Amino acid sequence: MKNHITKAIVLTVLLFASTSQFLLAQTTTTINFDNTANWTAGSGSLSSYQSDHTYTEGLFSASTDFDALRQNSALQDGFAGANGTFAWRLRNSGTGAWTATIASGGVSSFSVGIRRWDNSPNPNYTLDYSIDGGITWSNVATVNNTTLANSSAYTTFNGTLNKANANILIRVNRVSGERIMIDDFVWTDFAVVLPTIYKSLTVSKKSNAHRIEWITTSELNCKFFNIQRSNDGSVFETIGTLNSKGIDGNSSENLTYFFSDDKPFIGHNYYRLEQVDLDGNLSYSDVMDIVWSSDQSVVSIYPNPTKNVLHIDVTSNKISKTKVQVVDMNGRIIKSQTNNTHKGSNYLTLDLTDVAIGVYGLEIYENNKLINATKIHKN
Repeated sequence: MKNHITKAIVLTVLLFASTSQFLLAQTTTTINFDNTANWTAGSGSLSSYQSDHTYTEGLFSASTDFDALRQNSALQDGFAGANGTFAWRLRNSGTGAWTATIASGGVSSFSVGIRRWDNSPNPNYTLDYSIDGGITWSNVATVNNTTLANSSAYTTFNGTLNKANANILIRVNRVSGERIMIDDFVWTDFAVVLPTIYKSLTVSKKSNAHRIEWITTSELNCKFFNIQRSNDGSVFETIGTLNSKGIDGNSSENLTYFFSDDKPFIGHNYYRLEQVDLDGNLSYSDVMDIVWSSDQSVVSIYPNPTKNVLHIDVTSNKISKTKVQVVDMNGRIIKSQTNNTHKGSNYLTLDLTDVAIGVYGLEIYENNKLINATKIHKN
């Protein structure tokens, strides 16, 4: 198909700029074992010692491989058996462990409440974690009369992991000695540092190629960038790779990258950058949608998804009236505005603050002729 565009047109998305690192929001979760529906009795009632009782809540699950029961809050040695309604009690015979599993999201840190059974015990347990399914264990603490301050009150034990692995195991392992109780397990998921901070993403057209340029203001453990393209905004393919210019993948200065897409699509061209760090973790830039229509008009829409303001760049070969309208999935017009546009590049904005969260159609008309139709996501 012939391409009639011969001049260079530059379309730019300003993403964000910063001189500091960003942390993705972390979540702290508390499991107090008080939800009756989350307990599953093993071979006998929950109030009897069994080796197969379980407790499951969200990403958390706990079980034992030796005898344990569901402890109530009745006083024992002057202290409540549970901080709330229920806790675990581990038996004073046999060897094995109470094991908690965090299914996903990793663990930055955790805490767990542990108390001894009475005033003349000799508990001897270890608190450990594993990130490889229990093949190897790392010790966090020892649970004995000394670490319990010779008290039957609940003592909080803390551990710091900073591990992103799935299915992290945390166990209270019985070595010998008297019974203990376990309650109030709390963990904070892994703190993910965004490895790359982008300042801008620019796409320009010269002849039959697209030139993709981006600037980073900071890189942390960055290995390389995959340049990805899509014609539907959903399924992306990698069309090229550029290694990080940072020393050992790290930089706190502006670094500029260029890539040429020699075979762009006619119609929609969605571009994004997939950044791969030295540990194999991935992060993505914003997506830029560029549309080349048959009458030489060029449209770019960003950011998509958007929270409130949508930016629309329209490059036209003539003076026009350009109408932009948002429609719902039933075709009803939700928002519409018309602008006078001139020959060349035009910068438009559409305020979506009063539009409900959801997926909409965006239609752009030039002199009442549809030149672009795409989906947008309002967050």
